[in-house]
Amino acid sequence: MSGPRHGAQQQQDADDEEEDVRTDLTRLEPRADRAHAAGDAGTRVMTHAGIKVDLKVVEPDQFGNVLQHFTGSKDHNVHLRGMAVGQGVKLNEYGVFRGDEKLVGATEEDVYRALGLPWIPPELREDRGEIEAALRGELPDLVKPSDIRGDFHVHTNATDGKEPLEAMVDAARALGCSTAQIVKSLVFRDLITSAPVLVLASGPNRVDEKVIAEHLGHQVGKADADYVKASTGYSIGGVPPIGHRNPVTVFVDKDLLAFDEVWAAGTPHAVFKIPGKLTSILAEHAVISVK
Repeated sequence: MSGPRHGAQQQQDADDEEEDVRTDLTRLEPRADRAHAAGDAGTRVMTHAGIKVDLKVVEPDQFGNVLQHFTGSKDHNVHLRGMAVGQGVKLNEYGVFRGDEKLVGATEEDVYRALGLPWIPPELREDRGEIEAALRGELPDLVKPSDIRGDFHVHTNATDGKEPLEAMVDAARALGCSTAQIVKSLVFRDLITSAPVLVLASGPNRVDEKVIAEHLGHQVGKADADYVKASTGYSIGGVPPIGHRNPVTVFVDKDLLAFDEVWAAGTPHAVFKIPGKLTSILAEHAVISVK
C-alpha cells in the first residue's frame, strides 16, 4: 500500500533521473547554459557549431503537445491556436484546455483530433494550406524511403556543370529505364599491387570498400582522375565495362543480373545500351554483392 512517504520517494526518484539527464547533456558540450526559467523545465546547450539544443522535461500527458509545438513552424502553430480559440479551447505546448480542465496532450494525434483535424506530418507544418487540406481530408501522401529508386549525383550549370537541370531531367526520361539498370563504373586502386580494380554497380547501390577488399584479398583505395585515365584509358565518369588500356580486375554487382538490358557509360557525356546480361560481354570477372 502506497502512502505519502512512498509517493514522495517516487517523486524524488523522478527528479533525480531528470537531473541526471540534464547533467549528462551538459557534459557533452562545455558551453552549456542551464535554463532556469519558471515553467521551462529543461536544459539548453550550445553546440560547437553554434546550434542551440533544447532538452525539455515534461510529464507524460504533455509529451504530444510539446512534440507538436517544436516540430511545427510558428505560423502553423499560430493558425492552430486561432482554431482552438474559435472552438472555445486553449492550445499551448503543454496541452489542450477548456478552462482549467486539460483535455488532451499525451500524443500529437490527440492534439490534432481535439481540434477536429487528422494528424498532420511535421514536413507539412508550414501554414501553406496543409490545415485547410486536412479539414477537407486531402492531405498529400509523402515520399517514403520505399518510394526512392535511386540517388543521382549530377552537376548542372547552377554550379560547375555545363548543362541546365532541364537537360538532366530530359536525359533520364529518354532512357526510359529504372535507375537500377544504370551501370556505375567505379575504379579503385589495389593498395598492395597498385593495380586497378573496376566495380560495376547498380545505380542506387552504394559500394562498400570493405566488401571489395574482402573479395580482393587486399585493401583498396579510391583512385584519382590521373590514375583512372592512365590505367583504363578513360576519364572518371566515362569508364565503360570493357576495352580498357590495361588489365583490370572486374567485380559485377549481382543486382545488375536481374535485368536483361542495362545502360553503361561510353564517355562522361553518353551512355549505351547493353542487351542481355551484362556478364555476357565481360571476360574474367566475379559477381558479388557490393553493399
